[in-house]
Amino acid sequence: MVFKRSTSFATLVALALAAGLARGDTVELRSGGTIVGTARLSGGDGVVIDSVFPETRTLTLKRDDIAPASMHAILDRLADPADAAKRREMGEFAVANGLLASAIVDFTMVKKLDAASAKDMDARIAVLSEQIAGEILADAQDLLDADNPNAALMYLHTLRETYPRSDAAKKAVPLAAAAQKAAGASAEVAERTVSAAEAPRVAEAAETHLAKGDAEREKGNRHVGSSVGNDQRPAERAVAHYESAWKAVKTLPVAASGDAAFDARVARLRASAKSKLVDAYLTAGTILLERRAIAGAEKYCNSACALDPENKSSHQLHGLILQAKTLGYRVQTGSSH
Repeated sequence: MVFKRSTSFATLVALALAAGLARGDTVELRSGGTIVGTARLSGGDGVVIDSVFPETRTLTLKRDDIAPASMHAILDRLADPADAAKRREMGEFAVANGLLASAIVDFTMVKKLDAASAKDMDARIAVLSEQIAGEILADAQDLLDADNPNAALMYLHTLRETYPRSDAAKKAVPLAAAAQKAAGASAEVAERTVSAAEAPRVAEAAETHLAKGDAEREKGNRHVGSSVGNDQRPAERAVAHYESAWKAVKTLPVAASGDAAFDARVARLRASAKSKLVDAYLTAGTILLERRAIAGAEKYCNSACALDPENKSSHQLHGLILQAKTLGYRVQTGSSH
């Protein structure tokens, strides 16, 4: 189910690209609004947009009114593909606005267009790559400090796989060892269990929370494709219910109680609560990523990884989040989960 939502994100990107070709540019404003239309430059720092959404009219904005990632996309569409100087200007704009991945693309194109610039561009690209690697390392350290070693290991794996020759990758070696040790230690911590007399009541409470979470998730699924579209509120309410279920079920005894039927019930509850909570984290995270609320998406993804570090959908979402961060989508924070 989570994989389908992740796939829908890729589909959403494809549809957005198709819509852009048909209707023009999707321009995000620093204020948080969105305009769809055809943008053109108008001397100085002016941008004229023939808007078709949210209304049909011609608008004149300053470049600083437009979110950097959208402004870079406009410049990219309007640029002469053979103009190395203009592409270099775009790269400098990207650097100044934290669009590190876009800057690397721009400087790589400059190098291809102007062979004399190769040495300079290689140096700039190396610095930017090191900066991205350093940010990933810092994220991993923050996660380890926050007692989430599984998520820290996921970030360190990405760092060492993507930027193996960076200084950050070298620094990641001892951090990975510390995270691995912490992950092993946390797995050995036993949960306090409730008494045999309390266990049936706790199991019933967990089942109630699971049912409420299922209802919220179904409510969210009904919104997909509608005018409401990917409402994060049902997804976040589902997370809250599944977290309550997981908190309750972790206190239930693991050892056999002598009641085979109840023991089987507990085993089903434990598996269901964990699986549904991981799915709910990833669903909420994917919705926030679609809205470019990167901080909230990242927190949900990290929570999923903490619970199930081998989950492939979690690693897929993690990759998309890091791509979004390096493209500069850092404005919205989304959930504070």
